Amino acid sequence: MWVEASQTYYVLDLLSWKELRLVDHEYELRAFWAASRLAESRASGSASTNPCRFIFLPQQPCTTSALHAAYTGEGLAYARDGLLFYHREGAYEAGATPLVLLWSDARCSERFFDYGTDKMQQTVEVNCIDIDR
Repeated sequence: MWVEASQTYYVLDLLSWKELRLVDHEYELRAFWAASRLAESRASGSASTNPCRFIFLPQQPCTTSALHAAYTGEGLAYARDGLLFYHREGAYEAGATPLVLLWSDARCSERFFDYGTDKMQQTVEVNCIDIDR
């Protein structure tokens, strides 16, 4: 996920590292590998050779308190665009899978719109080009 304002790539998953394929490993191992390798490589800081930063997206266990904090945004130092759930024992699967869920609603994403609302209509009007002009 790219955030232009901070020139930061937030890494959600790691499928390979150099010559090592990680797609057949559980998500928990892939997450550990990504966080530790990015920390070792100092990719989280910008440099003269690369102004972009690479940061592994913070993870939380799916407990009641962690889920409540993530959903309400309490104590988070970054803007949310939904909640991403991974099954920690799931191997990588291309395409749709029941082992990964992206939850988005009006409370946890600024880009979520209920169809037919005034907010959606205003956004459509601002962002769409009138082809008759």
